[in-house]
Amino acid sequence: MQYLSLLTPLLLAIYPVLHLFSVNIDKLLPSGLITPLCIAIGIGFGLSIISALLYQDFEKGCLLANLIFLLSIGIGPLFFRIENTLVGKYFLDEYRILWITLEWIALLGFAWKLRPWTYSRQSNRVLTVIAVVLILFPALELCIYLTIHSGFATISLPSISRHAHPHQTLPDIYYIILDGYGRKDVLQKQYHYDNSAFVNYLHRKGFYIADKSRSNYPYTFLSLASSLNMRYLDALNDSPDQEADGTQMILHNQVIRLLKAEGYTIIHLNSGWVVTGIDQPEADKNYSYKSLNEFSILIVKTSLLGLYYTDKAYAGTQRDVILYNLGKLRDIPPKTEPTFTFAHFVCPHPPFVFDRKGKLPKRDTRIRRLEADWLPAERYVDQLVYISSEIQKVIDHIIKQSDIPPIIIVQSDHGPACPGMVEHPSKDIIWQRTTILNAYYVSNRIKQHLYPSISPVNSFRVILNDLFDYKLPLLPDKNYYAGPIGVLPYTFQDVTNL
Repeated sequence: MQYLSLLTPLLLAIYPVLHLFSVNIDKLLPSGLITPLCIAIGIGFGLSIISALLYQDFEKGCLLANLIFLLSIGIGPLFFRIENTLVGKYFLDEYRILWITLEWIALLGFAWKLRPWTYSRQSNRVLTVIAVVLILFPALELCIYLTIHSGFATISLPSISRHAHPHQTLPDIYYIILDGYGRKDVLQKQYHYDNSAFVNYLHRKGFYIADKSRSNYPYTFLSLASSLNMRYLDALNDSPDQEADGTQMILHNQVIRLLKAEGYTIIHLNSGWVVTGIDQPEADKNYSYKSLNEFSILIVKTSLLGLYYTDKAYAGTQRDVILYNLGKLRDIPPKTEPTFTFAHFVCPHPPFVFDRKGKLPKRDTRIRRLEADWLPAERYVDQLVYISSEIQKVIDHIIKQSDIPPIIIVQSDHGPACPGMVEHPSKDIIWQRTTILNAYYVSNRIKQHLYPSISPVNSFRVILNDLFDYKLPLLPDKNYYAGPIGVLPYTFQDVTNL
């Protein structure tokens, strides 16, 4: 019966995973729980066994593991909140070795003081009750959420009648999102950077550049939900859970469903960002760099392990994901059937992990993803220069290896936010945030339907109309602002006529 004591550290080990998942479930899939839960169970089991061997007492070993997990549950989030303040970040970064040393002294002292304790079994029973109560809260939240949101998002998608293919051969389609990439005129005026080299390169390759394009929405999950479903998000105004419905619209989007129905193989490159950093459930093939995604990083950062996850480790993770996806775009094997590849790069969006030559920037310029992360602006420009040069290589390779001229959309989901995002923005803030790069490598026939101010909501309407004769009407190109990120519910302000 003593082995039942092992249940308690396992419950306490998985509690943070379930809790954080329940808090962020509107952006995640249930399948995203599997790996973190398995790792947490492994840590709980391993720590219990090691502690039991240390004491030569199974009950006391489990008790030590229980107390360490409780300490992590209480202290980990506190350190995380401290680190996400300017003063706290400074003291944790500058004296990290000291904090780690103190952490080990505390843990070893704790283990030493526990040696003479004779009430291990009774203590474990009490902690078992505590663990069960803790687990019940996120478990119930998850059950309620999954019951309410079973099936699909509350936002219904319009049906589109299909037609016979007017063309015998279909091109591969690449939808490349460069997160936060500003428009040429804004980069010149606001950031004093002339992006003519990249824009001229696109022109030479045959791209149509919509040089007056603006994003439909100011945040990634809203923008992608709109562009991938070819519609505005008016229905989200009445949604009880805007982020959940917006996320579901990305994961089960209309563009991918239509292309699958037309015989396309869907390829998705996981970005590392919480929504596009998980496997696309509608994709035939998901490519993912084997590293921590944002949810896994959050788990680590809110535990006692957070002190070991430094800025350098965080920057390395982001760099590795971007470099992996750049390489994967060049390495996707040719297929007999047409493919649709969706690649979202969290770049030039912060964190700033590349200088102009692709090197890791100096330590004082690597900052976490907070509102202030867009500063300093020169680091944003450096990262933009680097990703531009790498995307050129990707484009060259895609065009060269394609037997049938492909369709390539290089588009940003929104512009930069170096001035910040506020509830009542100035014209300058709106202008920077909504002006975007929007370039199309398409046939001359499709180019006839493009125009300088086309916005992402109409991108696939134009393309699908040409490929499949859908006869989708083009929507008015509107632009909406939605206040500070994370402040729900979002109220969409029409800023089209700025």
